[in-house]
Amino acid sequence: MRLLPGVYGSDRSFESRVLALSVWDRDAIALGATAARLSWWPEIPDDTVAAATVRKLASPAGFHLSRAVIPLELIDDLSGFRLVYPSLSVLQLIPQVGPTCIDEALRRRATSVPALRHALSLTPDRPGNRECLHHLELSRDEPWSTLEREAHQLLRTAGLKDWRANHPVKLPSGLVYLDIALRRWRIAVELDGFRYHSDPASFHADRRRDVELQLAGWRVLRFTAATLDTMTDAIRDLIRQVEHGAA
Repeated sequence: MRLLPGVYGSDRSFESRVLALSVWDRDAIALGATAARLSWWPEIPDDTVAAATVRKLASPAGFHLSRAVIPLELIDDLSGFRLVYPSLSVLQLIPQVGPTCIDEALRRRATSVPALRHALSLTPDRPGNRECLHHLELSRDEPWSTLEREAHQLLRTAGLKDWRANHPVKLPSGLVYLDIALRRWRIAVELDGFRYHSDPASFHADRRRDVELQLAGWRVLRFTAATLDTMTDAIRDLIRQVEHGAA
């Protein structure tokens, strides 16, 4: 079947369309969700092949082709197929899916906030940059979820300091990352979202992790989206208890 002018394939799958694009235009550059799906976010639910191309063509079914000037510094090569770096693909995704893509990229270690800011500086005239800058500011402590971003904002508003997001701790069962760690007081704040904590296996793993953290000298506080408004007061109360006990 015809996928692009002069290029045919046995089906219209995402993989076939990506291959067809690489044959039709060797200089094509995968953008946004397509670049993310090919590199750091294979599960992203977007089947359209989006790319920048110098060849003129109205976008056929299953494609979104456009003209765009991409800085060479932000172009990567994947087995001969060009695509934008994760930092730029995240910025391109923000208007489509919101800051969730920042969380995904940070959690998967695909990029970092400084790299995202650098990509933003290299594309100053790109539409949506104001929105991207806003979300990057809220994500400056590198949250891995929407709930973490909200918690970070509450901590900053409350004036709480000396905390670190996604702090690594070695436990007997392996390396874990505390959602928020106040290392000075050995307080671990864990944020339970339904996406990652809704099944029995995750529930029991969290309880086992809490026990190991407590045995390692950490005081564990857990919050959900519904109880997040109590977080800062609970942290302050626990800090007072720790400092009073130390005194």
